[in-house]
Amino acid sequence: MTLRNWVIGYYIVEYKQKGEDRAEYGEKLIRNLSERLKKTGIKGLSYSNLQLFKQFYFTYPQLGEY
Repeated sequence: MTLRNWVIGYYIVEYKQKGEDRAEYGEKLIRNLSERLKKTGIKGLSYSNLQLFKQFYFTYPQLGEY
């Protein structure tokens, strides 16, 4: 679970926000992503959780080195 959450945070930051702290179009990015993920039926991918995953990636970027 921990690795999944880190990878989701990595994806949001590196691919959707192009490595920036914030995307140009603000909160809409994560809201839209959350809505799309809800349709897959996977639990635990709410807007607030995606925000936490992004914060988790920023806090521990070195996890990708292992």
